[in-house]
Amino acid sequence: MVGSKQGFFSTQVTVRMGDADLHDRVYLSRFFQWSHQAFEDLLVAGGDRLDRAFNEEGWGMPLVHAETTVHGAVGFPDTLEVRLSIERVGTRSLTMCFDFIDKGDEHVASTRLIHTFAPLDGLAKSIEVPSRLLSVFERLGLLPG
Repeated sequence: MVGSKQGFFSTQVTVRMGDADLHDRVYLSRFFQWSHQAFEDLLVAGGDRLDRAFNEEGWGMPLVHAETTVHGAVGFPDTLEVRLSIERVGTRSLTMCFDFIDKGDEHVASTRLIHTFAPLDGLAKSIEVPSRLLSVFERLGLLPG
């Protein structure tokens, strides 16, 4: 299932053997990896691609804050729904939240990522949130009210 509904974008990930330790617990870093994957899926669903945006417009998205919380057990070979919502769009930053839901509709983990935007030739200088991204969020009905 991939799509946008109820103010969030939804996609799925499957836990692989290499994503979990010997006790069948997902490595914390995988939630960040899957968050980025969900963001890429969102852009494709909105008719764009992150790599093309970077190349065509010459900006990047430095990560300035990342946090995660694990609420429940997840392991191989679970399939998780990832619900991406836009918490805040600032002038020069974007806050995205990712909720990981198991097949029993239990909330098992979440991540919160804050990105700023900068030209690729000068990452020390921030720029406004690109209109290209805002257009994708608007098309998918994800901009916060």
